[in-house]
Amino acid sequence: MKSPFFAFLKKLTLFSLSIFLLAFLIFHYLIPVSFINILPFAFLFYFLLTAATHLFLLKVAKQRIQRFIPSFIGATALKLFISLTVLIIYVLLNRIQAIQFILFFFMLYICFSTFEIIAILRYFKKQPSTLL
Repeated sequence: MKSPFFAFLKKLTLFSLSIFLLAFLIFHYLIPVSFINILPFAFLFYFLLTAATHLFLLKVAKQRIQRFIPSFIGATALKLFISLTVLIIYVLLNRIQAIQFILFFFMLYICFSTFEIIAILRYFKKQPSTLL
């Protein structure tokens, strides 16, 4: 049987590459002036953060399903706090590109969070004992 985490990692990789390609095309052809050199690292940041969060949530779901909802809320809050910390540090260090970076970072947060929530919901739909 395939590991749910490795299946998620494969889908996350494809999703990340798709979003990266779309962003590259937009920044290269439509708004080349707005490109920020750190954007590829933002993708890597959210890829790793989403993978780590998902792995944690899968482990919690396998151990005690009753702890999943509080763990999900806590993991989401921690993910948001880490993202805001990175965002604030970057903006304080580079105020010139702050608005573009904030908008892009926020869009990535929404995209990766939505992807993770959909993956978690699909995981529970496949399990015999689910929250739903």
